[in-house]
Amino acid sequence: MPTPSFIRAEAGSPCTAHDSLLGLQAEYLSWVHAEMLRCFPALNTQDAGLPRSEGSADVVQALCAGHPPGSAFYLIAVNGEAAGMCGLRSLGGSNAEIKRLYVRPAYRGMRLGSSALRRLLADARSWGYARIYLDTALFMQAAHRLYEAHGFTDCAAYEGTEVPVALQGDWRFMQRAINPHCP
Repeated sequence: MPTPSFIRAEAGSPCTAHDSLLGLQAEYLSWVHAEMLRCFPALNTQDAGLPRSEGSADVVQALCAGHPPGSAFYLIAVNGEAAGMCGLRSLGGSNAEIKRLYVRPAYRGMRLGSSALRRLLADARSWGYARIYLDTALFMQAAHRLYEAHGFTDCAAYEGTEVPVALQGDWRFMQRAINPHCP
């Protein structure tokens, strides 16, 4: 298995990571929108409050805007190529949220999702978070298995979630305690 590099993107500092993250975000959102339309043909994704499927530099900037410690957004690279992305943002207090964990199809099966989760959990632990949350669409079955394997369990929609209320019944919310002594 390849060893991924995690390149931290910083808000306001243009770099190759930002261009790669913008492309990854567009891929991710296009996939999400296509799956949403497949699963919910009557849904208007714009009316539902989802980000535009083509992505936006503003969204990448917002994901990078968290101030360390406490928030981070990473480009996952394998052999110098953009393979995925992942982020962690503060929800306030002792809670954090995983954002945009995405691995390009060509890089799946290399355990990059597990590597990304381990990185984000280590960050959360080192920054003193007690609990970490995430949301995932019901059609993201592989993601569900990944999160469950890393100790995440179902919970109600949490304060600070960006999932529009209209979609929350068709979304899965998960959480996990951050134990300072366990990976």
